[in-house]
This record gives sequence, structure tokens and C-alpha cells, in this order.
Amino acid sequence: SKIYAPSAFTPDKDGINELYFVYGHNLQSFEMVIYDRWGQEIYRSNDITQGWNGKKFNTGYEVPIGVYSYTISYTVLPDQELVQMGTITLIR
Repeated sequence: SKIYAPSAFTPDKDGINELYFVYGHNLQSFEMVIYDRWGQEIYRSNDITQGWNGKKFNTGYEVPIGVYSYTISYTVLPDQELVQMGTITLIR
């Protein structure tokens, strides 16, 4: 895989591991979508440098501790389109 997606993060306001970041290099495009346990989209980003803060996007609502699924679609040279799916454990 050309990207690394950590399995957990801790947005608990202690200043450590507050944002969920995916790491990659030489990406031509990137989109990450995070879903709750019911499959509802709670976060979407096209910017790999923008981390998820554990809040439902556009609401400021902190989502509960738990496991969230993600789908990451990205393109690397030479125009190879890839999809990675997995889970994130949110711990406070």
C-alpha cells in the first residue's frame, strides 16, 4: 500500500494524538470518508494534510468512543487508482 492509516487515535484534549491523519506520498488524488456503525457518513476530506478531530463534520458534535470504518480512494503515478478500507478506533 502507498498509504498508512493508523488504527486508533485519542481526541481527548491532552495535546497528544488529537487528530487522525493518513500518511502517503506521491498521491495525485485523495479522498477519505469515515462512517459510523450504521454506515452514516460522518467525515469526508480530499486533503491528506487535514486530520479528523473526532467530530461529526459540519456539526461540532463529538462522536462517541468506538470503532469507525473508512474508505480511502487515492491515485498514484502512473494513474493507478486504489481503494483502501479499514477501521479506526476512537479512544478518549
